[in-house]
Amino acid sequence: MLPMTSFPTGTPSPGQVLFVCRGNICRSPAALAIFNRMVAEQGLQERLRGDSCGTASFARNRPLEPRMAAGLKSCGYELPGHQARQIEHQDYQRSHCIMAMDRVNLSSVKAWAPPEFDGHLGLLLDHHPEQPADRQVPDPFYQDEAFFRDVIRLLEQACRGLISALASKAGMTG
Repeated sequence: MLPMTSFPTGTPSPGQVLFVCRGNICRSPAALAIFNRMVAEQGLQERLRGDSCGTASFARNRPLEPRMAAGLKSCGYELPGHQARQIEHQDYQRSHCIMAMDRVNLSSVKAWAPPEFDGHLGLLLDHHPEQPADRQVPDPFYQDEAFFRDVIRLLEQACRGLISALASKAGMTG
């Protein structure tokens, strides 16, 4: 197993984490729901906050994809009232850590980052304990319901690793 990705020395103290996928209707909101519950379970909600967005505008204001909502609910997660949104300049100002679901979205958030952004930009699966070979969260949109549950399990492991890395960096204890 490869060592967990660490945050660069210049990265601001952890606080606001932004999860990014293409449309903000499947992967990034699922990561947010999982992250939020894990942060609360560890008593870190005063120190860590999450948000999610997409790089594309086509899904703006759409709710969570129904199959992802059902998969999350079956695993005990909730994200009531979610409406998809596209990344905006203010996200770089308020986020300390921006975690993309795949390389295409990571490339976009890097290209759009203002020069003054000094937070961490990376792939969420860099924090998965087994570090899957391609380090990309597969898009379940064109798959069956079982695939959505597989993605949720992948996100759970990566969020657990991310929270551990953030808490370690900032000396947080739950």
